[in-house]
Amino acid sequence: KGLDACKQCPVGKYIDTTGKASCKPCEKGYSINKAGASKCNLCGLGSYADVNGLSICNKCPVGKYINSTGKASCKPCEKGSSINKEGASKCNL
Repeated sequence: KGLDACKQCPVGKYIDTTGKASCKPCEKGYSINKAGASKCNLCGLGSYADVNGLSICNKCPVGKYINSTGKASCKPCEKGSSINKEGASKCNL
């Protein structure tokens, strides 16, 4: 019998080696929003991925921030500082 046609990995998953039978979910801190990916992208500043297999990273909520890439969670603003928008990479004093 012939081989089945190769299938693309769905969004949120990737395959980094040819000939593999299954796709892997993007790890926390990463996402991919296109099918057939060979790698996942780091979540950018102000965004996070707290579960595996996300197609897009979440924006940090109001009052929280993240100032580095590839993170699984946001940090609360320090006492005396705040941020009143989503997706912040820093808090205001």
